Amino acid sequence: MQQRPREHKSQMRGIYRNIVSCLMVNCWYRSAHESEGMWGLYSKEGIAIKTSVGAIKAALVENQQDHVIHMGAIKYLDFTSTDLTPPDCVTQDGHLIGMIKRVDYAHENEVRMHITRPRELGSNEDLKPAPTHVSVDVAKLIEGVVISPFAGSSIRQSIQTVCRWGGIEPSKVSTSNLLKNCENLLDVYN
Repeated sequence: MQQRPREHKSQMRGIYRNIVSCLMVNCWYRSAHESEGMWGLYSKEGIAIKTSVGAIKAALVENQQDHVIHMGAIKYLDFTSTDLTPPDCVTQDGHLIGMIKRVDYAHENEVRMHITRPRELGSNEDLKPAPTHVSVDVAKLIEGVVISPFAGSSIRQSIQTVCRWGGIEPSKVSTSNLLKNCENLLDVYN
């Protein structure tokens, strides 16, 4: 297939579609700052879980499953660009499937973990999508729980109660500061 890719284009499309249909992903927003847009898109009155790559690795360290979890930053591309080359469509760590997205989603600044179903080398067999169980130590995973700046007091209280029931330390639970102290911007005119 590598020697004559054009001859195998239709077959490659089928294999690609099948791999994508069996791909399981977990997505995270990566930034040192909160995003009003991300709150609006994904959790208007909910929570954001704060974690890090180190915490994720620690939470998965005793994961004895027979699958491999890949993790990396999403690469955003302009799929309509006539300048796009095959090497552009591969991430720095060599991934293509599951790690490339349209540039229109670049505001998501996404880090993704994904698992693909094992496939025999050279196999063209269509696999059926199937769930994969991944054991995670939640206490190691969660570095913080941030409550949406748009959440009302009853939702905040409910979230704090659920976190207590789940054994999450109260010091790890906070409310977003996104909308606080905006009036301080006017102090520059004093």
